Amino acid sequence: MLLSPILSALFLTLRLTAATTWSPSKFAVVNVATSGARTYFYGGNGTIMEISTGGVPSNPAGYNTWAFEPGISTLNIRNAAPSTDIAVVGYVSPATEGFAVRLFYQATNGEIITAYHSGVGGDPLWQLDPVVIATVPLGTPLSAFQSNLNGVLPQVIVIQYTDANGLLTQRVTTTDGIDGIWSAPFRHAWEKQSKVRPRQAAGAKVRVTFFTLGADVTEKELTGTSFTRIIAQAKKLAPNLWRVLLQLARSPKQQKQSPKKDPAKMILVVIAIFKYTRSHHRGRVQKLFTIYSKFKGLSAKGFDTFHAIGLTMSNEWTGDAVGRISDAAMAELKGLMDRFPWLMSYDNVLLAFKVFSQRVNKRTLLGNGTAATIYIKRSAMQRRIDVEYRR
Repeated sequence: MLLSPILSALFLTLRLTAATTWSPSKFAVVNVATSGARTYFYGGNGTIMEISTGGVPSNPAGYNTWAFEPGISTLNIRNAAPSTDIAVVGYVSPATEGFAVRLFYQATNGEIITAYHSGVGGDPLWQLDPVVIATVPLGTPLSAFQSNLNGVLPQVIVIQYTDANGLLTQRVTTTDGIDGIWSAPFRHAWEKQSKVRPRQAAGAKVRVTFFTLGADVTEKELTGTSFTRIIAQAKKLAPNLWRVLLQLARSPKQQKQSPKKDPAKMILVVIAIFKYTRSHHRGRVQKLFTIYSKFKGLSAKGFDTFHAIGLTMSNEWTGDAVGRISDAAMAELKGLMDRFPWLMSYDNVLLAFKVFSQRVNKRTLLGNGTAATIYIKRSAMQRRIDVEYRR
């Protein structure tokens, strides 16, 4: 390949001559038809520099001489990032019938920008394309290539880079010169699986938000559930779904009339219902509603109705969960009573067991019992407890 002697000569020249004054971290070389080659590199202070050689294939030794060309060494570029990668393509321009160069670099704000130069001349011949190719993290690798048939249009220029999600992406132009006509970003077909992974990962995080460990409802899960935090997580991890539901929940007219009205909690309930239809293990919101409704006296028929529309767990699950909560609370109480001094107050209670469709074997009953409250003195010292309690 012709570039092999060019690169060899370039490396030899840099090692023997300008090593003390020029040490670019990244550079790009382009072969100029019938008139040598050009090398582009970051020159400091936001500039891109150019050195050229007049060597020709018939005289390989000519590639050993590189120099700055007066007037075009900085390419009119003043905003290049120090970590920028550089990609460059050179070709015979059908529009100008001269040699043209397209150079791609990254600005300090992360934008990928292309500069264009056609023919031989001074600084004004370098122009910047008005289209920003992409905005990506600083230091993103860039590569470019061109293709045409014997200098005949269409001229195809392709720039490739990795986007903010790390996916290989490219944009294409089929015209010569600076006209701002670039294709939409295109991701390579073999990247389709990788393209889906970030969304799957976000979905997994949404599942964690609504996920509860098994069927048990612990004190930590009940007291640790925060609607504000879950809403913030849902907005962050499923922004497109949230925007769609927000647009459906209120009209532009309502938004103007009642700007303080926020349907966030209603949207959260909708998302929670969707998650619950996938698995009852993702029913954190439903379990919270269930326990709240149970201790507010919601009847079995009420639970069946709300369970049918996905707002609460079933009545059977509710009974089991309340039983587990009661058993856990009693076990904790017994443990505290063994460790600390305590007092108890109690009184008789009358409990009514109502039915709404009375039968011979299904009638309203009144139950008698005793309710007690235990007061634990946790501030007492353990040694004194043992002495006083076991006396």
